Amino acid sequence: MTQPEKSDRDHSIQLLIAYYATVALLLVASLVPHTRLWGVNWWAYWPDWAWYGVVLFALGGGPFALWLSGKLIADGASSTFRFYIVSTVVAAITTVLFVQFHSQTFFLGDGYQLLQRLADHVPPVKSWDMFTSKLHYTLFDLIGADTDDTALKTFQLISWTAGIGVLALLILSARHLFEQNRHRYLFTLGVGSSGFMLLYFGYVEHYALFVFAVLAFGLAGVLALAGKISRWWALIPAVMATLLHIFGVILTPALVYLLVRNSAVGKALGRTATSTKWLIAIAAVAIGAVVYYYISTHYYFFRFAIIPLFADRFAADGETLFAPRRLLDISNFLIMLLPGLPVLMTAWISSPVKGIKREPVDRFLAILFLSAFGALFIFNPKLGLPRDWDLFAFVGVPMALRGYYLTLRYQPSERHRTTAVMLSIVMGLLVLGPRVDSQATPRVAVSHIEDYLKLDKVKSKNAWPVLMEYHRTAGNQTIVAELEEQYERDYPEMGYNRKAGQLINEGKFGEAAAWARQAITVNPLLADGYSNLGVCYLDLGYLDSAQTMLLIADGLNPYSAAILNNLGSAHVRKEQFADAVAVLRRVLQLDSTIPNAHINLTAAFYGLHREDSSIAHLRRLAAMREFGYEFFQRMGDLYLERNRPDLASQAYHIALEHGMDSSYIRQKAAANPGLKW
Repeated sequence: MTQPEKSDRDHSIQLLIAYYATVALLLVASLVPHTRLWGVNWWAYWPDWAWYGVVLFALGGGPFALWLSGKLIADGASSTFRFYIVSTVVAAITTVLFVQFHSQTFFLGDGYQLLQRLADHVPPVKSWDMFTSKLHYTLFDLIGADTDDTALKTFQLISWTAGIGVLALLILSARHLFEQNRHRYLFTLGVGSSGFMLLYFGYVEHYALFVFAVLAFGLAGVLALAGKISRWWALIPAVMATLLHIFGVILTPALVYLLVRNSAVGKALGRTATSTKWLIAIAAVAIGAVVYYYISTHYYFFRFAIIPLFADRFAADGETLFAPRRLLDISNFLIMLLPGLPVLMTAWISSPVKGIKREPVDRFLAILFLSAFGALFIFNPKLGLPRDWDLFAFVGVPMALRGYYLTLRYQPSERHRTTAVMLSIVMGLLVLGPRVDSQATPRVAVSHIEDYLKLDKVKSKNAWPVLMEYHRTAGNQTIVAELEEQYERDYPEMGYNRKAGQLINEGKFGEAAAWARQAITVNPLLADGYSNLGVCYLDLGYLDSAQTMLLIADGLNPYSAAILNNLGSAHVRKEQFADAVAVLRRVLQLDSTIPNAHINLTAAFYGLHREDSSIAHLRRLAAMREFGYEFFQRMGDLYLERNRPDLASQAYHIALEHGMDSSYIRQKAAANPGLKW
């Protein structure tokens, strides 16, 4: 036996060990489904016959991958026409699978909420994915029927279309990146079997197009560095990704590297002394730390969006950056996105390639991955990473591109690279398949969400009503009753907060404050608890405390018109009129029918000496016809104090329509000749 043959055999054994170690992990995880192995326990939810079937398939996957690798190596075809024909057939079959195995439950992410908002045509309010929302609303309007079914079809069509786009990108890119068809097939199948592909099976969320844009950017960068296209083409998907979601900014470092490399600036940086580069890096980190500290201490929303380094009163279940459960979640997530990661890592460890770290494509993909992983590491998945996986699915793009492209391009042994990629693809299918089934089979999806509710108790509070509504719609009233009982038992803070709300309605603010404090003691992330406490403090005259409580509530739930309106009231009471206007305008974006928002805006604009804007909101308040005359009369008096009898006339006229005695305005007119009524 020659030395190369012996080396290939040894490498194949090492790859098989990595493959079967991963299979063993999935097998063990499937035996303990209720533990924090949510990223690898997918087999656990299948019936016994299916479980045995997938285990047999997994065991046979190793020899099958070796056999198929040998067949592929023997096939030296490089016909582009043949590649396109075969790839098109595979893409068509995959598209059929997208549609046939589409999601039928939407417990992950904000699926059910997004469907309801779209069906009810509630205007989008999240600024960081406004463009994506507008696309959904535009398609919804084009379809024409304002129904729940139309809303679902809207998300499905965008999901499927983006999925077809992903397949097309992979096929076209593989054609230009590799000379031989076997490498083209392996690259396309490898990336196409990655975990983020679940987004294209009719998945209901806003991230299908965003991940498509991230993939387009990554492929454009690789193609540019391979000399196939101009580097400036990468600007298009980079801008597209940033429009689709704020996380598009994570592409910036890789884009800068791509555009600056080989430019005059890039060459100048390359000639810079190592010590100077370190000083620049340290300065950048220091500036970033200062900016982070300032934003986190001045803006509650940002503070709650970031996982804290150390536990504080707002850390859900003690979750910190390096908490063991968080590190375990991230490990689960990375394996779920690229199940063949252990195999690909073994390929590089067992057959290292010298000089790869200096290759531009490796640096580009490394920067892209580190930026994406940095976002995953520091940002808080508000629903818990098992349910909020889709928000961070883009992390799988640079992982897959780097794993498959570099393995196929730079591994020295053809058998080694082909075997590694084939085993990785099999692993990908062993995880992606059950995940697709989990969305297409309601029974499995319900089992998943029930486990997720237990894994992230605090963060899953709002998922319970969704599960209850699902069973209520299905007619499972016994299950609904059991869930309601368990919900009350597991979340006592909800009862405390309801009691606080009842006492507020009765005007007993002191007693209500005690109940609200008890609620947030039990659950320090209960936005409604802080809101109720803020309302109590407002009435009791503790304005600074009220403002703090309401700012915390807004940081935890930035899309509550009620919370924002109360915060606006606090700003008005403290005569922070500019802040009040900014907050109250957000209220009207969420709900333009809240009368108190117009009352507060009337007062705030008056405080800013913008009387014309003040009277505009007074007129909008009058159109609601829900109030007596007192507020309108008071504003008329205030306009007179500012020597604006024209506005006072309008205010008094409105007051007359709402029951004010005409003798009052006659008295005012006698003292103010400019007053017309």
